[in-house]
Amino acid sequence: MVAQALAARRPALLKTVVIANSASHCPDAAPWRTRIETVRAQGVAGIAEGAVARWLTPGYVATPEGAAAARQLRDMLLRTDAAGYIASCEAVAAIDFRESNRGIAVPALVIAGTRDESTPLAMSASMAAAIPGAGLTTIDAAHLSAVERPVEFTQRLVDFWRSL
Repeated sequence: MVAQALAARRPALLKTVVIANSASHCPDAAPWRTRIETVRAQGVAGIAEGAVARWLTPGYVATPEGAAAARQLRDMLLRTDAAGYIASCEAVAAIDFRESNRGIAVPALVIAGTRDESTPLAMSASMAAAIPGAGLTTIDAAHLSAVERPVEFTQRLVDFWRSL
């Protein structure tokens, strides 16, 4: 989301932009409000398990590497300041880059996880369609495709940059 804002507002600072597992707007703020209320009542621990479950596929978490990644992500969340997490949720719930994305003037690649429940493929496809000349590529992963499929993710980046 930061990349979208930067590419639209300060394109001279960029040569390219890669937007991975993201959205250009939040069509329904209700889940974010629910997370905010849960964190206010229970702390970040109240959302940690659910967040990690959305971020990684069950098949990946069932592997030793995936189980270790899930533990690290959960531990990171548990160390996150509740007020900071709430502020982040409020910011994400309010984003809307649909219009500004039309003005992105640098080469752009959108990467989507085909099993991403947080930012589904349709959201990525819509975003790519709005950015002039943007490419869209998919990875068989959930929300954190760079964690779940790092080799494939990196290859998508290399292919994009080589194509320029």
